[in-house]
Amino acid sequence: MESNQSYRIDPGELEDVISAIERFYDIRLPGATEHFTSYQQLREVILQKIEEKDPSLVTGQQMFSAVRKAIVAITGAAEENVQPSSPLASLFPVNQRKKKVRQLGKALGVKLDILTNSSMFLVVMLILLVTSAALVFFHFYALYLMAASVVGIILGLWFGNDFTDDARTVADLSLKLASETRLRAIRRQLESRPRIRKEIAGFFTRRMDVPETRLSKLEFPAYFTK
Repeated sequence: MESNQSYRIDPGELEDVISAIERFYDIRLPGATEHFTSYQQLREVILQKIEEKDPSLVTGQQMFSAVRKAIVAITGAAEENVQPSSPLASLFPVNQRKKKVRQLGKALGVKLDILTNSSMFLVVMLILLVTSAALVFFHFYALYLMAASVVGIILGLWFGNDFTDDARTVADLSLKLASETRLRAIRRQLESRPRIRKEIAGFFTRRMDVPETRLSKLEFPAYFTK
């Protein structure tokens, strides 16, 4: 019998609960109370409003502004020279590229992985160089091997500082970071939803004396469902 018990809500109490939720999460539900027909619907609207406030959900344009500001501060480039189509290679000289890219990531609060990785190639070239140097006293042709390894190291250092295909321009980098930031924000939101649903339920159980197991039985007053 108790499992079928319904709980009618006083309009004034419902307004108080919604006002408390709005203050707690710093959200606004303007006029929405006139359209709620169930507790579940109200809860999901509150969740949506909370997630919309997440500052991590930036647009590509917002990220471009942040990236441009950081690039100008780090490289000293004029702001008008940092456009969406600007190649990153022209803004970050190869001789200081790794250092400047690390600084850019620190300024943006992320770990940037936008340079090609040549570490394994360099290790192989160094081993080849040491080996050829040891063999040069026994085989004349080891000099050619040594020269090839030196050239390989130089090429590895040069091309190892090249930007990856998904971060050739300022626009590429901005869109890449915006996408990654949104994905992290969405994952964080999904992980936090159970906690927030529990918090919302707490407003009703504490303020309206409704058992949590009976929240689905709440009957919204006709005033709120017209």
